[in-house]
Amino acid sequence: MNHRCDKSYNLKTARIFHQFRSFIGSLSLCLLLFPFSTNAHEPYWQSENTQPTKQENSESVEGTGDATPTLALVGATIHTLGPQNVIDNGVVLISGDRILSVGGPELTVPDGVPTLDVSQLVMTPGLIDASSQLWLTSAAVKSTASDASLNALDGVDGYDEQWQEVIRHGVTSVYVQPASNGTLGGYGAVLSVFPTDDGPAVIKSFAALQASIGVGASNNRVRMQQFDRTKKSLNDAAEYQEKWDEYNEYLSRQEAADKKAAAEKESSTGRSGGSPDGRDSSVGPRSRIPTGRGRPTQRGVGTESESKGTDGADNDSSQSKDAKEGGENESNSKEESQQGKKAPEKPKQDDTKERLAKVVNGQIPLRLEIHSADDAHYALKLIKEFPKMQVVLSGLSDLRSAKDDILALTLPIVLGPWLSTEANYRDDPDSRSDWTETFGDYPGALVIASAGTSDRSSRLLRAHVGQAIASGIDEQRALKTVTLHAARVLGVDDQIGSLEAGKRADMVCFRGNPADISSSVCLVIAAGRVAFQEPGEISRTNISFPSSHVAGPLEVPPTLGERFAIRSQNALQRDGSFEPRTIMLDTSNSVVSMAPLDAPVDEGLEIIDAGQAWVTPGLFSAHATLGLESLLDPDLSDATDVVAGDVITIDFERENKCVQQGLLRVLLAPGDKNTIAGQSSLVQLGSQNQVVVREAGLKFNLTNAARDPVRFPSSLAGQSQMIAESLAGQLLDTRLYLPDPVQKRLSKQRTSRLDSLAKGKTWTIISVDSDADIRVALDLIERHQLKAALVGARQLRPFLGRLSALNVAVIARPLEASDYNWYPQDLALASQAGIDVFFAGESAEQLRLTASLAVEAGMSPQRALLGLCYGPAQLAHGNAESSDLVVWSQSPLNLGAKPLCVIVDGRIVSMSQRGDDDKE
Repeated sequence: MNHRCDKSYNLKTARIFHQFRSFIGSLSLCLLLFPFSTNAHEPYWQSENTQPTKQENSESVEGTGDATPTLALVGATIHTLGPQNVIDNGVVLISGDRILSVGGPELTVPDGVPTLDVSQLVMTPGLIDASSQLWLTSAAVKSTASDASLNALDGVDGYDEQWQEVIRHGVTSVYVQPASNGTLGGYGAVLSVFPTDDGPAVIKSFAALQASIGVGASNNRVRMQQFDRTKKSLNDAAEYQEKWDEYNEYLSRQEAADKKAAAEKESSTGRSGGSPDGRDSSVGPRSRIPTGRGRPTQRGVGTESESKGTDGADNDSSQSKDAKEGGENESNSKEESQQGKKAPEKPKQDDTKERLAKVVNGQIPLRLEIHSADDAHYALKLIKEFPKMQVVLSGLSDLRSAKDDILALTLPIVLGPWLSTEANYRDDPDSRSDWTETFGDYPGALVIASAGTSDRSSRLLRAHVGQAIASGIDEQRALKTVTLHAARVLGVDDQIGSLEAGKRADMVCFRGNPADISSSVCLVIAAGRVAFQEPGEISRTNISFPSSHVAGPLEVPPTLGERFAIRSQNALQRDGSFEPRTIMLDTSNSVVSMAPLDAPVDEGLEIIDAGQAWVTPGLFSAHATLGLESLLDPDLSDATDVVAGDVITIDFERENKCVQQGLLRVLLAPGDKNTIAGQSSLVQLGSQNQVVVREAGLKFNLTNAARDPVRFPSSLAGQSQMIAESLAGQLLDTRLYLPDPVQKRLSKQRTSRLDSLAKGKTWTIISVDSDADIRVALDLIERHQLKAALVGARQLRPFLGRLSALNVAVIARPLEASDYNWYPQDLALASQAGIDVFFAGESAEQLRLTASLAVEAGMSPQRALLGLCYGPAQLAHGNAESSDLVVWSQSPLNLGAKPLCVIVDGRIVSMSQRGDDDKE
């Protein structure tokens, strides 16, 4: 968005705008069918004029009776999100880039029309990310201003290929804008994810003006300066508009006076109609009003040359009129003087103020980002100063005392990110809980957005929706927040957001619940074209997912004895299936048994009826540090003596939150600072006896993080040499100054641990990153016959054969927003090859997100649940079943599921403390 663009960049931008103008031309019919509201004071997101007429069985585009369908989709369950609601076994006819008609099975598909069978799938409108960075250059996403001078379209890279990562997950439209650290940064636009030959199609330019108060402010003085700067810019625009209005009003009076004088002259000469010399009066100037005199509502934003040309036309026109009609002007001037009014001067054209005036008048929304109560105070003052302005709020992470004032406005609100994987996620206090508490039943328009920091963040939009549902947002409303409501807030609901005749043909077919990110996207249609199609038959039989039924609140008796039972229709078994079971527990944590659902129980035994709720063992993280790196990583290349379980304490900072989220078991590991990092420990969170297995596995580290130029080893070759020599009994001298007897005892202990590792008695965990790291790790495993698992591998596909042959497990590192789709696809391929896949993470959200996306990419839900809930068999140590259980509202692979009940050591953990615990 730098104005100093080189020539090639300007040419590329010009091509994009040329394509945009062509695209707008093709939409003229649709715009006539769906007119915008003409009331500037009516909020555009509440306008009824944009709602199509309801049809009983099917919809078709009026006035297009001769239109020929170019594509048909038949058999899906269609969530239109329009007047037709849900249509079973529905049919959609597409003509070009528009929806021709939507209906049930009675809608006939003409002969010869290409048809896609989407039976057993769920169809929705294309998803809309209302806060994205897709299509923007790396410089553009950081660019901002304080004078509204930027335009996001100037920073679009039409050759960016990241759209393929996003369209794959059902997102077909995105809103982009300048960075949020500017008080008035510039204008955003709604873009299609699926590009044309010249880059992304522009669905709407100047969709909103980015603004912020309090972003980057350290105190109220800075906030006040930001407020004053924004207010001054808007006031200047309002004054600019007033001057043009006054000038145009003057010209209108002049025109009326001219017409009156001409009529009187004709009456006095006895002529009626025509010019005095008999020529056609339509020839020559017919109006005193210059064609470019003011800020016409349909003029849009012209180029610099257009603005100059308009001014020139005005001057030439006024000069010619003054020369030819000097007498009339003189008499009018005298009339103005007699009335005490001075003829106003023509204002100077200013495109920036002209566009800002549209913001002040409510024609372009103001996207205002605020976070704290102090920010909200100044935002409320700004809204009162400019009552016609249409404001959309975003951020709102810490409103506190300003909640009621914001709720009273019922303005449109854009909330995101909901995933803590995003770098800009605010966790103090927990934004999601705060948002749900404040906006769960919000009467205004609510939109969920990824609001990420990567151009690929939009692909996780459904994950954000899932987290919102888990936090308390209704599922149906959550789906609308990324379709119809998003379109309304962006002012494009006449084109996208629902499946209705005449709208843009953007739609997605899912193999399951659209709000569940583990349900795969099978087909994406964008502008009437197939943008993505899953390999193979689209309508093949669904993968065996657990029932999509959502369990309600769980009734738990106020007091439970030492023994009680849980009955559930969906209890996870060791083969990954869900079966009806009665689970009997003992608070001694020594007796746990499962029986058929109708099995008799002891008389007087308390029974918790979980109904359709899902019951699983607590989630298992196969690698985590829980924020204890500083205690686990001494400055020693060989830290064999370090045992992770020795540093954990009861009620450490993250423990309670992990338990509340269903994460109950963790393989606590040292960090990546040392080549021989130390012993990992199996830890039971929430238990009085936290350390279950003190020495569960020795961790080696082959990543760059353990290489130090001032100590050995400083290279990958050195790391490999050090590990190989240690396994052969050649220990590196310790840097600790200890008495000889102590040194000998520690050396003997280190030798014993490494010997146990070499004999396959202990698990080996090897941290890797690059392909070179993986090759060295596999060589060490093969040479020393280690029982091992790799953690952190970025690419698995080239090594699947060796991983399977060596029986090496994979511990999947937490998925990041910037990761590519091939990462979960590699996890799915590894699982399909028979490789055990477990999941690493510092929170339940990280574990579930990685597992869900692996399932979406092709991993079976059964194997994903085994890796997510049971962990490595090497760590079971004969404990067939655990009394540490979680009762879920849905399958834990669905991010919309939330724990209804958590049981640790056979005792129920109170869930009522969640809100308080999260804020501590």
